[in-house]
Amino acid sequence: MIAERIAQKLAVATLLTGCVFGENQQFFSKLEPSTVSGSVPDPVSVSGGTTGGSSGGSTSGAPGSTDGSTTGGTTGGSTGVPVGGTSGDSGSTGGSTTGGSTAGGVPVVMQDDQFNVPVAAAPKIDVLFCVDNSGSMSDNQQILADSFSGFINGFTNAGLDFHVGIITSDVDSTNVSYWSNRLPDYQGANRGLLLTRYSSDRFLTQNTSGLVSKFEDNARVGTKGSGREQCLNSFLYAMEDSAIRAGGWNHGFFREDSLLSFVVVSDENEDIQNGETIEARVDRLKARVATLTGVASRGSRFDFIINKNYPAPTTAPAPGQIQYYPERYIKAAQILNAQTFDIARNFSSDLLTISSGMVQQATREFTLSKRPSPVSSLVVKIDGQIIPADAVNGYIYHSDRNTIELVGSAAALLPGSELQVSYQI
Repeated sequence: MIAERIAQKLAVATLLTGCVFGENQQFFSKLEPSTVSGSVPDPVSVSGGTTGGSSGGSTSGAPGSTDGSTTGGTTGGSTGVPVGGTSGDSGSTGGSTTGGSTAGGVPVVMQDDQFNVPVAAAPKIDVLFCVDNSGSMSDNQQILADSFSGFINGFTNAGLDFHVGIITSDVDSTNVSYWSNRLPDYQGANRGLLLTRYSSDRFLTQNTSGLVSKFEDNARVGTKGSGREQCLNSFLYAMEDSAIRAGGWNHGFFREDSLLSFVVVSDENEDIQNGETIEARVDRLKARVATLTGVASRGSRFDFIINKNYPAPTTAPAPGQIQYYPERYIKAAQILNAQTFDIARNFSSDLLTISSGMVQQATREFTLSKRPSPVSSLVVKIDGQIIPADAVNGYIYHSDRNTIELVGSAAALLPGSELQVSYQI
């Protein structure tokens, strides 16, 4: 009798286990990240190419785990599965996401970001300006040109190894005659390609002779460009495989061990007419930036000099209508933890603020791949040694740009070390 009862209980337990297992299997499958590579095309501007970098990961831990690699760089991780290593937000390198314990029935997911710091190497930064070249931008281009000397002084004073380039907001065509009419006297003018009037200097560095005067010449890109301003899309074109591979016009500009910095200078909204949301366009941009970062990357940053104080319209503008209110750029800045500045005034002082922030981020800060939640979950280590949250000899978390800054004795430990930042997301 007792044996029969035991057998019945075992049978029920087995049945229940199978049901729970099946539900969990279904639950985990819903949380599996998709691994779609590529980009969403604009009717006239296909931003392609997401191959590159060194990432690839697998998801495991759920019953019947699936091993799958993703195209792209070294950042980010999956969420909701016990272990993952998929391409994610721009910024941190060598990131992975691991599932931990549960709190109140909700899985606790941890993110690990690793940064390798070179020994005695000058901090690197690659700055790409997208300058609106539509009909209303002449005065603003002049302000940018006139302000560059002060902007770049911060880089030289800090001893940065820098690249500075310019592209335009016009991505409407690849036709040679189209560009010869809109950007005369520029070498190799096309959408997303670095603009220069000097054949030997496609982009500018600390070793460029006549650095300031050449930037001033390059920055005056004229006002004959398309009225469909698309700086974010232009950034995507600038990072296409065809542009950055050996022999490509932009080859050598983006470095995997630099802080990749993007500056929008435009008095109108980002134009999108293919049904893509601004969130989707920003996601494409972040994913592409992530493919360019290596193990010594300082991440990326974005700054927007836009018509930020222009009043919002009472009704949505029709497609093709001039949109001075930069709704999409403001939304993009929020997603990217970026600063916005007002193009409707003399923004020379704002460029100095941007320069100062870039120097600080390139020399002492590291961009996290995801946002800590809560911030108290942050654990920072240098070569396995725990670093305290200390504004004098430890680390500072900057929520406005989602970075970790090392200061004092903690910063002195960095050269030649590995920085590991773990946190709950």
